[in-house]
Amino acid sequence: MLDFPILESGDTNQLYLNASYLIEFTNSVSSKLVFQMVNAEKDELVEVVVCYPSGTTVNNIKIGLSNANGNGGIPSKTAATDLASATSRTDPGYKSGSKYFYDATNSLLFLKIRQSNERKYEFFCPTQGCDFIWAEMTIPANANARSCSTTGAYTGAKSLQIVSDSWLSKTF
Repeated sequence: MLDFPILESGDTNQLYLNASYLIEFTNSVSSKLVFQMVNAEKDELVEVVVCYPSGTTVNNIKIGLSNANGNGGIPSKTAATDLASATSRTDPGYKSGSKYFYDATNSLLFLKIRQSNERKYEFFCPTQGCDFIWAEMTIPANANARSCSTTGAYTGAKSLQIVSDSWLSKTF
Protein backbone atom coordinates (compact mmCIF):
# COMPACT_ATOMS: atom_id res chain seq x y z
CA MET A 1 0.00 0.00 0.00
CA LEU A 2 1.02 3.61 -0.55
CA ASP A 3 0.24 6.60 1.61
CA PHE A 4 -1.64 9.29 -0.26
CA PRO A 5 -3.21 12.37 1.35
CA ILE A 6 -6.66 12.64 -0.16
CA LEU A 7 -10.31 13.51 0.43
CA GLU A 8 -10.13 15.99 3.30
CA SER A 9 -7.32 17.88 4.94
CA GLY A 10 -5.80 15.73 7.67
CA ASP A 11 -7.14 12.40 6.34
CA THR A 12 -4.76 9.80 4.96
CA ASN A 13 -5.99 6.95 2.79
CA GLN A 14 -4.12 4.04 1.30
CA LEU A 15 -3.77 3.38 -2.40
CA TYR A 16 -3.55 -0.29 -3.26
CA LEU A 17 -0.96 -1.46 -5.74
CA ASN A 18 -1.94 -2.62 -9.22
CA ALA A 19 -5.21 -0.70 -8.90
CA SER A 20 -6.66 2.27 -10.81
CA TYR A 21 -7.79 5.52 -9.21
CA LEU A 22 -9.76 8.37 -10.77
CA ILE A 23 -8.90 11.70 -9.18
CA GLU A 24 -11.62 14.33 -9.36
CA PHE A 25 -11.44 17.84 -7.93
CA THR A 26 -14.56 19.44 -6.45
CA ASN A 27 -13.04 22.92 -6.13
CA SER A 28 -10.03 24.29 -7.98
CA VAL A 29 -7.96 22.08 -10.27
CA SER A 30 -4.20 22.34 -10.11
CA SER A 31 -2.36 22.66 -13.42
CA LYS A 32 0.73 21.02 -11.87
CA LEU A 33 0.66 17.69 -10.07
CA VAL A 34 3.38 15.36 -8.81
CA PHE A 35 2.70 11.71 -8.05
CA GLN A 36 5.40 9.83 -6.18
CA MET A 37 5.78 6.19 -5.18
CA VAL A 38 6.51 5.86 -1.45
CA ASN A 39 6.99 2.60 0.44
CA ALA A 40 6.70 0.67 -2.81
CA GLU A 41 8.71 -2.36 -3.82
CA LYS A 42 10.45 -2.81 -7.17
CA ASP A 43 7.99 -3.11 -10.10
CA GLU A 44 4.92 -2.25 -7.99
CA LEU A 45 2.56 -0.05 -9.97
CA VAL A 46 -0.45 2.24 -9.51
CA GLU A 47 -2.60 3.74 -12.27
CA VAL A 48 -3.79 7.30 -11.65
CA VAL A 49 -6.40 8.91 -13.90
CA VAL A 50 -6.87 12.67 -13.44
CA CYS A 51 -10.14 14.31 -14.47
CA TYR A 52 -9.51 17.77 -15.93
CA PRO A 53 -11.94 20.45 -17.14
CA SER A 54 -12.90 20.23 -20.82
CA GLY A 55 -10.38 21.83 -23.14
CA THR A 56 -7.34 21.09 -20.97
CA THR A 57 -4.13 20.34 -22.87
CA VAL A 58 -0.85 18.68 -21.91
CA ASN A 59 2.20 20.94 -21.44
CA ASN A 60 4.62 18.26 -20.37
CA ILE A 61 4.77 15.01 -18.48
CA LYS A 62 8.07 14.00 -16.90
CA ILE A 63 9.41 11.08 -14.89
CA GLY A 64 12.29 10.89 -12.46
CA LEU A 65 13.58 9.86 -9.06
CA SER A 66 13.28 11.89 -5.86
CA ASN A 67 14.21 11.51 -2.22
CA ALA A 68 17.48 9.78 -3.05
CA ASN A 69 19.13 8.60 0.16
CA GLY A 70 16.09 9.85 2.10
CA ASN A 71 16.72 13.55 1.39
CA GLY A 72 13.00 14.33 1.09
CA GLY A 73 11.36 17.22 -0.71
CA ILE A 74 9.04 17.71 -3.66
CA PRO A 75 10.55 16.44 -6.91
CA SER A 76 11.76 19.09 -9.34
CA LYS A 77 10.74 18.84 -12.96
CA THR A 78 14.27 19.89 -13.91
CA ALA A 79 15.49 16.61 -12.38
CA ALA A 80 13.19 14.62 -14.65
CA THR A 81 13.05 13.42 -18.24
CA ASP A 82 10.18 13.73 -20.70
CA LEU A 83 7.66 10.91 -20.77
CA ALA A 84 6.39 10.02 -24.25
CA SER A 85 2.72 10.02 -25.16
CA ALA A 86 0.91 6.76 -25.95
CA THR A 87 -1.68 6.54 -28.72
CA SER A 88 -4.12 4.61 -26.49
CA ARG A 89 -4.41 2.78 -23.17
CA THR A 90 -3.67 -0.46 -25.03
CA ASP A 91 -0.30 0.87 -26.24
CA PRO A 92 2.42 -1.45 -24.85
CA GLY A 93 4.37 1.60 -23.63
CA TYR A 94 1.39 2.77 -21.57
CA LYS A 95 0.76 -0.70 -20.18
CA SER A 96 4.38 -0.93 -18.99
CA GLY A 97 4.37 2.56 -17.46
CA SER A 98 6.92 3.99 -19.89
CA LYS A 99 4.35 6.31 -21.56
CA TYR A 100 1.31 8.34 -20.52
CA PHE A 101 -2.02 8.60 -22.33
CA TYR A 102 -4.18 11.72 -22.59
CA ASP A 103 -7.78 11.28 -23.70
CA ALA A 104 -8.46 14.79 -25.06
CA THR A 105 -12.11 13.98 -25.83
CA ASN A 106 -12.85 13.32 -22.16
CA SER A 107 -10.00 15.43 -20.68
CA LEU A 108 -8.58 12.44 -18.79
CA LEU A 109 -4.86 12.04 -18.07
CA PHE A 110 -3.82 8.39 -17.59
CA LEU A 111 -0.57 7.75 -15.72
CA LYS A 112 1.07 4.55 -14.53
CA ILE A 113 3.63 4.99 -11.78
CA ARG A 114 6.06 2.10 -11.32
CA GLN A 115 8.81 1.81 -8.71
CA SER A 116 11.92 0.92 -10.69
CA ASN A 117 14.42 0.10 -7.92
CA GLU A 118 14.55 -2.10 -4.84
CA ARG A 119 14.41 -0.46 -1.43
CA LYS A 120 15.57 -1.56 1.98
CA TYR A 121 12.70 -2.31 4.32
CA GLU A 122 13.54 0.49 6.76
CA PHE A 123 13.52 3.23 4.07
CA PHE A 124 10.51 4.68 2.27
CA CYS A 125 12.53 5.15 -0.95
CA PRO A 126 15.27 3.12 -2.63
CA THR A 127 18.80 4.56 -2.37
CA GLN A 128 18.45 5.82 -5.97
CA GLY A 129 15.15 7.56 -5.08
CA CYS A 130 11.39 7.05 -5.37
CA ASP A 131 9.90 7.14 -8.85
CA PHE A 132 7.67 10.11 -9.59
CA ILE A 133 5.66 11.62 -12.43
CA TRP A 134 5.35 15.38 -12.90
CA ALA A 135 2.30 16.51 -14.90
CA GLU A 136 1.89 20.08 -16.11
CA MET A 137 -1.30 20.97 -17.95
CA THR A 138 -2.86 24.08 -19.46
CA ILE A 139 -6.34 24.55 -18.04
CA PRO A 140 -8.67 26.98 -19.84
CA ALA A 141 -9.32 30.27 -18.03
CA ASN A 142 -12.37 30.18 -15.75
CA ALA A 143 -12.64 26.39 -16.14
CA ASN A 144 -14.46 24.59 -13.37
CA ALA A 145 -13.78 21.21 -11.82
CA ARG A 146 -16.06 18.48 -13.12
CA SER A 147 -16.99 14.91 -12.35
CA CYS A 148 -15.82 12.24 -14.75
CA SER A 149 -17.27 9.30 -12.80
CA THR A 150 -20.86 10.56 -12.69
CA THR A 151 -20.85 11.56 -16.36
CA GLY A 152 -19.55 8.15 -17.41
CA ALA A 153 -16.38 9.62 -18.95
CA TYR A 154 -14.41 6.96 -17.09
CA THR A 155 -15.76 4.20 -14.89
CA GLY A 156 -12.84 1.77 -14.71
CA ALA A 157 -11.36 3.02 -11.43
CA LYS A 158 -12.15 3.82 -7.84
CA SER A 159 -13.07 7.51 -7.64
CA LEU A 160 -11.13 9.74 -5.24
CA GLN A 161 -12.56 13.21 -4.84
CA ILE A 162 -10.37 16.09 -3.71
CA VAL A 163 -12.76 18.11 -1.56
CA SER A 164 -10.09 20.23 0.09
CA ASP A 165 -6.94 21.35 -1.62
CA SER A 166 -5.34 22.75 1.55
CA TRP A 167 -2.79 19.90 1.53
CA LEU A 168 -1.78 20.52 -2.09
CA SER A 169 1.48 22.33 -2.66
CA LYS A 170 0.86 24.83 -5.44
CA THR A 171 4.39 26.18 -5.64
CA PHE A 172 6.93 24.11 -7.55
